[in-house]
Amino acid sequence: MLRSPFHVKGLAHPVKVIVRANDSALNADVIRTTFLAWYPDAELEVMA
Repeated sequence: MLRSPFHVKGLAHPVKVIVRANDSALNADVIRTTFLAWYPDAELEVMA
């Protein structure tokens, strides 16, 4: 798992992360293991 250099893990801030379905670098799996792990109130939207 990647670690945040900003020490945000566990912060209860609402965050919406939007990724494209065909993004090879920051795909939904990467976002799930980073942003969604760091922000428990985060929401992920995958756009076609």
